[in-house]
Amino acid sequence: MAIVRELNAADLHTLTAVLHRPLDYDGLSVPLSASVGTCAVAELPIPALTDALAAADAAMYAAKGRSRRGSRTFH
Repeated sequence: MAIVRELNAADLHTLTAVLHRPLDYDGLSVPLSASVGTCAVAELPIPALTDALAAADAAMYAAKGRSRRGSRTFH
C-alpha cells in the first residue's frame, strides 16, 4: 500500500507498467503482476484517510475482478 499525494493518469499508467515488469532472479525471469486501486480524497464526501484507503482497496479488488494486471479508480 502506498499513499501518493498527486497521481495523474500518466503516472498511474507508469506505476502499473513498472509493477508488471518481470523480475530477474538467479538467472530466471519471474513474471509479476499487480492490481492497483486509487481514490482521490477530494472526491470523497468527507475527506478522511481511512475512507480513502477503504475506497482504494475496493477499487483494487474491482480491478482484480476485471483482470489480474489492471488498475481502477474509485468514483
